[in-house]
Amino acid sequence: MWWNNRSEMFEEGNEKARCFKKSEIAANGYNLDLCKYPKDEEEILSPKELINHFETVNSKCISEIENIFNSLKSSVFDNKPINTQNLHTSCFTELSNLTKNFQQNLKKSILQEAITGQLTETWRKTANIKQSGKQLLDRIIQERNAKALAEWEEALKRNPKAKKPVPVIAREIDEEEIPFEVPESWCWCRIDDLFAHNSGKALNKSENKEGTELEYITTSNLYWNYFELYNLKTMLFKKEEIEKCTVRKGDLLVCEGGEVGRSAIWNYDRTVCIQNHIHRLRAYDSKLNVLFYYHVMYLFKESKVIDNYAKGIGIKGLSSNALGSIIVPLPPLEEQEEIVKKMEELLPLCK
Repeated sequence: MWWNNRSEMFEEGNEKARCFKKSEIAANGYNLDLCKYPKDEEEILSPKELINHFETVNSKCISEIENIFNSLKSSVFDNKPINTQNLHTSCFTELSNLTKNFQQNLKKSILQEAITGQLTETWRKTANIKQSGKQLLDRIIQERNAKALAEWEEALKRNPKAKKPVPVIAREIDEEEIPFEVPESWCWCRIDDLFAHNSGKALNKSENKEGTELEYITTSNLYWNYFELYNLKTMLFKKEEIEKCTVRKGDLLVCEGGEVGRSAIWNYDRTVCIQNHIHRLRAYDSKLNVLFYYHVMYLFKESKVIDNYAKGIGIKGLSSNALGSIIVPLPPLEEQEEIVKKMEELLPLCK
């Protein structure tokens, strides 16, 4: 077996198994997904390709049905023997599957057009864009650093030994990591460039013996863009845990386990706490369109992109480091709004 005689493996020029030094693994944050072997991702047809494919299969099916009808008609009215070959049709199953999955496939197709910039291609020709995606990212990073520095200066007044924060920089993205092309006015970044994110509190009755009793939600309450909030459970939260674990209106919540990546936006005026199997994403820039990134998460889940970031044997999980490293497109703010507006018009057609 390979495990008992381990060696580096390459398949069609791609790394399938490779030897790493301990120092290399440590430098990569102990992320063991180091090889560049191709990962499974679903191919999504454009709306035009999807509709053309449906029409092709449908026409083929109609033609085969006509052949069956003509054979039966000749047998009944002309007393001719039936050609059993004419009674066979291969397209019914394919058409049935296409029909059953058509609306879901159309939804994925529209979302793909949206997050690749094709949906707003005409809009961009006359749009008045104030900041490109790259300029927006630079501003977000600059504001994060300015805030951290201001907080440090305040901390110095209370503690002269307060440690100066390390400047934040956007994480590098290798060209081979980029999944598809985006417009020139967009850029690529990672989730943790745009969102502060953390998970909630672990349910541990033996340790949770003090604090304020508060309601919390877990993965069983969080579904794709909606919540089930009946009979919420409670646990004790210490004062220092409440801010970290509290969700407020506009936060994007993402499942760490279960259906990894399942997401919803908290659109309630009330607050609630979260358990450790939910990630809370809060945009650094309040103008960032969180609904756009909900749609990104949905499409990435449907096309299996998120599954490539999930780790674990048997039961997969999406760690905080893995979530933060997910590569996402960043359109200008105006285009984010336009994309969401167009999707609100088109997605009801997919129900």
